[in-house]
Parts: sequence; C-alpha cells; structure tokens
Amino acid sequence: MRGSCLCGKVVFEINGELTIAQPDGRAQCCGLDSAELLVEKKDFVWLTSLRYVKTYQNQTDIGSLPYSRSFCTNCGTCLPVLIDGTDFYILQSHLVEHYDASEYVAAKKVS
Repeated sequence: MRGSCLCGKVVFEINGELTIAQPDGRAQCCGLDSAELLVEKKDFVWLTSLRYVKTYQNQTDIGSLPYSRSFCTNCGTCLPVLIDGTDFYILQSHLVEHYDASEYVAAKKVS
C-alpha cells in the first residue's frame, strides 16, 4: 500500500503489516478517522526523493525522552518517522491510501 503527504511531493510504500499504536484523540475530536500506526523499517520504502522531508530532533533535558518529527517542507504534512532506538516507523493513518482501521491489529510492544 502507498501513502503520501497532501501535496504528493513525498510518497512512500508499505510492504508489510501495519499495527495500530494508539488512537489519535486529536483527529477523533475533529471527526477524522485516524490513528498512529507502526510499520517495521524493513517493510517501509520511500518512493520519492527525501528532498522535501525535514526532520526535527529534540534536544533532551533531564526527564524528557528523545523524539523526532518529520514533515513535508512544501505542504507541512507530518510524515512517517523512525522511532528513536527501534526498527519501527510511526505514521498517521490518514497518510495511507485506502486505510481501514478494521484491517489492523491493536498495539504490540515496540522494542
């Protein structure tokens, strides 16, 4: 299955199982059907150049965990990002073409 940002400058493909990490409460309160999904790194492929992908890495303080956020520099869409210290990408379900929550399993422990 494929996914992309809103403007289509960044496109990716998923060749494996998607797992629901957690429901996205912000999307639900806005009336959207969205969730955070996990996909193994080996099953994820960027189909376009990463020219339009920008990644922010926070500077950790005492008590905070490191995290990254990626987005399209053209349209601002949040993009899949590799979870620090794991072999999993996390992404928003609305980025995936023909996403249907009933097809995916509930969260599994990511390590």
